[in-house]
Amino acid sequence: MKYQLILDTSSKYLVVAVADNETVLKSIQYPAWQRQSEVAMTEINNIFEALNIKAKDIDKIIVSKGPGSYTGIRIALTIAKTLAMVLGCEIITLSSLEMFVKPVGKYVSILDARSKRAYVGRYENGLPTYEDCVLTIDELKEWISNNPDYQVVGEVKVLGLEEVEVDLAKHMFEMSKNKESVKDVDALVPTYLKENYDY
Repeated sequence: MKYQLILDTSSKYLVVAVADNETVLKSIQYPAWQRQSEVAMTEINNIFEALNIKAKDIDKIIVSKGPGSYTGIRIALTIAKTLAMVLGCEIITLSSLEMFVKPVGKYVSILDARSKRAYVGRYENGLPTYEDCVLTIDELKEWISNNPDYQVVGEVKVLGLEEVEVDLAKHMFEMSKNKESVKDVDALVPTYLKENYDY
């Protein structure tokens, strides 16, 4: 049997999971801000051992490509690219904002971009309705006020709201089902939305 490896290091959480074609079999998710590079490979190996599988049993990697922490994005993406080249497995990428979204419903997903700004993605039934972008908190609040039918998810603390932890590995698995694999792994680069804005 072949398995899927799920990775994210783009936010405060480290997310590592393994799934088969039907469901997530085992996952870990915990805050590891600025420690992802130290613990990511260890957690991957721990999950492989717990499930009694080897790296060669992985035929697909689901990984976030940003936006998010400049260093964090690169950790998971570098691991994914390295494993893909060594093992010959495929890669499916997700926006870091998609991880908080479910396949059904209307969502505005946000991540803290610092400097009173947020990364913002808007989705309807699993599909983006706008390109991911950076908005000021005031611009985001105005958009949400004008679109009350969108559920707000993600790092909602930037809006003064209480955050609810979600199963990011499960969300990544579900959101990856209708996506195509990356054609050119060598050309795969992170999404750094901050570079396009004047701070």
